Parts: sequence; C-alpha cells; structure tokens
Amino acid sequence: MARAKSECGHQGFGRVWAVSLEFSLEGSPLRKLVVGKTMNPDYVFIIGRQHPPQISSSLGLMSCINAIAVEIQLARIFPVVVVPVVKPDEVAHGHW
Repeated sequence: MARAKSECGHQGFGRVWAVSLEFSLEGSPLRKLVVGKTMNPDYVFIIGRQHPPQISSSLGLMSCINAIAVEIQLARIFPVVVVPVVKPDEVAHGHW
C-alpha cells in the first residue's frame, strides 16, 4: 500500500502534515494528521469517530485540533498525532 505524504500550511502555526496510513477493508483511506515538529520521542495521540454516529464528537475534535495547532503551545513540546476517523467504512455506512 502506498503511503502518500502531503504538506499543508497552517496559518498561525508551523506545519500540519497529512499522511495516509493504510486502507480499510473496503479500501477507504486511513489518514493521520501530525501537528508540530519536535525531536521529543513522546507524543500526544488523539482519535475520532471510533463510534461512527457520534457526529458531535467530530465537531468537538475539529475545535480541539484547531486549538492545539493555533492557540496552545502543546504541539511545540510534543508532536500531536490525530487519526480523525478510525472506522471510515462504518462512517460511510452509518454503522456502529
């Protein structure tokens, strides 16, 4: 499976890296975002859409990531890894 890497500028904070991890059983891409570049071996790991119908948690996750990337200095100390949709097939089908 090919791993594509693209760099997106993020206004107000260095860089946000979008990386395709693998693919789900139905071929949907599993993606992660990495906020911050440090040499610290420790990191913060955040996941979303583990239970696909929880749309309100996705909205909260977007606000959380925006705060980490723009307003909070956390990403300057620890890299923040975000997998916004853990179960993309279930989200597409509306299943738990």
